[in-house]
Amino acid sequence: MKDRPECIKLLITVILGKHDMDVDEVILQADDHSVEHRSVVFDVLGNHYNVEIQNGREGSSQRRIRVNSAHLDVRMLAKGMRASEIMDSYVIVICDDDYFDKKRTIVEVERYFDDGSPYNDGNHIIYFNTSVMDLNTAEGKLAYDLNCTDPEKMHYNELREAVAAYKNSETGERKMSSVWKEVEDEGIAKGKSEKATEVARNLLAEKLLSDEKIAQVTKLPLEDVMKIKAEFTAN
Repeated sequence: MKDRPECIKLLITVILGKHDMDVDEVILQADDHSVEHRSVVFDVLGNHYNVEIQNGREGSSQRRIRVNSAHLDVRMLAKGMRASEIMDSYVIVICDDDYFDKKRTIVEVERYFDDGSPYNDGNHIIYFNTSVMDLNTAEGKLAYDLNCTDPEKMHYNELREAVAAYKNSETGERKMSSVWKEVEDEGIAKGKSEKATEVARNLLAEKLLSDEKIAQVTKLPLEDVMKIKAEFTAN
C-alpha cells in the first residue's frame, strides 16, 4: 500500500461502496501516541478511516477494534471543534477467516436502539473476510486478489500493478516468499471446512491458481485439494 493511494481507494470503493472518495495520502503504521493512556499503531490511516489487516482471531476481536475506533474519533476532533462536526469514521478489518461464522465476505457492524431503529452516531466497523470468495461479486474478486500472489491472475489493475512492482524487487520477493510460507503453515494447521471446500471447487473451475496456491488460499491440505480436483474432473 505504501505510496499507492489508488490501492486504498480501491479497497474503500469496493468494501464501502464509496465511489466519490479521493485518497491523497496513505500513512502506514501510524503511531497514535499517548503519554497517559495506551497508544495505538494503525496499519493504514486516513483522515477518517482506518484499515487493519489482521491474521488470527485476537487481532480481529471486537474490543480491540473498539479501541482503534475510539482513537480514530479522537484524532478527528481537533481542539475547538464541536462534537457535531465530527465526520463519520470507518474501521475496516481485513481478516483471513470467518471468525464470526457469517459466511459472507463483508460483515457490517452498526449500532441500533432496542426497537431496531438505527442510532446513527456515524461510527462504522466493517469486517472484510478474505476466505469467502464469490468471484461473481466485486468484493469476492477483491478477496481473491488479496490472497493471490500472481499479478497476472488478479482482477483489479491497482493491486496487479502494486504486487508486480513489489515482486520485481529482490527484497519484495523475499518478503512475499516468507509471508506465503507462514500462510501455508497456518492453513495446514487449521484444517478443512465445508466453506473452504466450496471455495476450492470455485477456484479450480476458474483455473487461475495452481493446486498449491489453492491450498494456501483455502487453508486446505494439498492432498484434499487434489481429491477435490479429481472429483471435479470426474464430474
